[in-house]
Amino acid sequence: MKGIKYKFLVLALTLGVFTSCTDYLTEVNPNEQSSDNYWRNLNETGSTLIGAYSVFMDHNVLGLVEEAARADFGWPGYGRPVANPRDIDLAWYNQTYNNSTQYVEDKWNASYKGIFRANQVILGLQGLESDFGGNEKEWHSQMAQARFIRGILHFWLYNSYNGGSIVLRDKVAKDYTEIAKGLSPASEVLAFVREDLKFAKENLLTLEDYEGSASLGRATPGAAATALGMSYLYEGDYVNAIPVFDEVINDYGYQLAEPKDMWTATGEFNSESIFEIVYSLAHRPELGQWDEQSLHNRLAQMTNGYSLPPVWLLHAFSNEKMDAKDDRNYYTDTEGTRRLRNVPLRCSASVTVVNDEQTPYYITDNATENGLYAWNGWGFGGNKKYKNHDTREAGETGAEGENLNAWRSGKNVVVMRLSEVILMQAECRLLEGGVSNSIALINKVRARWGLMLLGPSNGDASHSYDEVSYDQETLMERLMHHEKPLEMYFEGNQSRWIDLRRWNETGERFKDLANKVYYAINYEYTKLDDDDNEVEAIKEYALVVDYKPSGDYKIIDYEYKNPALNFNATIHDWFPIPQGEINKNPDISK
Repeated sequence: MKGIKYKFLVLALTLGVFTSCTDYLTEVNPNEQSSDNYWRNLNETGSTLIGAYSVFMDHNVLGLVEEAARADFGWPGYGRPVANPRDIDLAWYNQTYNNSTQYVEDKWNASYKGIFRANQVILGLQGLESDFGGNEKEWHSQMAQARFIRGILHFWLYNSYNGGSIVLRDKVAKDYTEIAKGLSPASEVLAFVREDLKFAKENLLTLEDYEGSASLGRATPGAAATALGMSYLYEGDYVNAIPVFDEVINDYGYQLAEPKDMWTATGEFNSESIFEIVYSLAHRPELGQWDEQSLHNRLAQMTNGYSLPPVWLLHAFSNEKMDAKDDRNYYTDTEGTRRLRNVPLRCSASVTVVNDEQTPYYITDNATENGLYAWNGWGFGGNKKYKNHDTREAGETGAEGENLNAWRSGKNVVVMRLSEVILMQAECRLLEGGVSNSIALINKVRARWGLMLLGPSNGDASHSYDEVSYDQETLMERLMHHEKPLEMYFEGNQSRWIDLRRWNETGERFKDLANKVYYAINYEYTKLDDDDNEVEAIKEYALVVDYKPSGDYKIIDYEYKNPALNFNATIHDWFPIPQGEINKNPDISK
């Protein structure tokens, strides 16, 4: 992957979902006619393929908001110390969901919709296998893309539901007898997933090799390899995971991006992006924010009004030690004095906190001026990864007065990126006995952010080190509860939950967080008034510390009390098979 590509190149891909593909999907069911007649050429199978890709835009496939609240990444919306019971992710935070909870149903249905469309592509391509229409390369490319989509959606379902025992949809059902299908053993599902991902890895094109303008957003060998490596890591098979992750790190040209290119519009498809979902504000603006066929996403609002950063995370982000020898960590104040930044670069890129006064926010202002900080309201910071802060001025509205920053965003969602692969490889190396190799990998990620490096300096005078002698246990603890969650906060498919589950840490993590006590102290800052042309002084209990202050403060000792009480691994480790699937599929119970 070379450099940053222009986003307009993907519009042929996304727009096609609602032109040829939409028309296609309203036609007579292709399963009721001969596939030889329906998919007559690669253009027609290509249109169906676009429809399969479009399913990734459905928010329920990843469920980022629900999954943040479910794990240790989210406080459920407005109100402290008691969250507003109307907020949709309160059940996720409290661990009170079940097989009839909406997202449990919606994730299942959206994922199988994508699998169905991928299987349609495969069926159509099989009908063209004896006649490639003079373009064998395109045939293999489409087949590899379809199998990637089918494989990764099965993989995400495998990691989410019923201990991995799910319905295996390996072909388009011809009639009701094939639609009604029982659960497959987890081992059979995993073998099927790996077969699809291996085929995709060997046959997918790189972005540079795709023909035409609609290349960005398509699957690549690096994406298939990353998912394949995860399939080994999640099963504790480090021996097989290591060479696959090495391939991703070394063989596909990925490079860690600069902080300025992380989670910004100009940084989409940056040098470390492996797979990302393409959104756009340019097309189908008439579709509402709850319409899963819309090309925009609602994450700018949902990640700041429903699932907010918990206190432990904001404190951890704010207090990472910076590399004192990295010039990026300094700024010059109004009096010309060189000073250390208030918070580290990783904090500034990921969240907003009240004392981040050096970071531009909504183009002309800073995070302090635009924050919602109140100890009894929104809390002590906001999510930033999916905000439109770099593309719009604060409060900018659409033609009908709708706040574009709230419900409509054209920002892409990165599903896989290089730093996650590096940290997964660090885990593999560590648990295979290589502490020094693991530290070196972790430090690559930390160096990108200008953070103090881990371990002894060993004579390196170009960076600051913490000079700690880590062993396998202490480094794994840091990887589990600091390095991995701070780097991958609010990303991926259930990434944090899967990590906690496979480490057997979920229940203990909730108990540990429930026992933590933080304090909110007054912080005086400026905030734009309602007219955005004057500044009013604010003094609020908005800065979080982990020591008991000598002056005024508010105690924050209530987070994760309910999750610690309610979490039951037998019930909550995996989603149950949705009730809707049980009702419509008589073979589920067989």
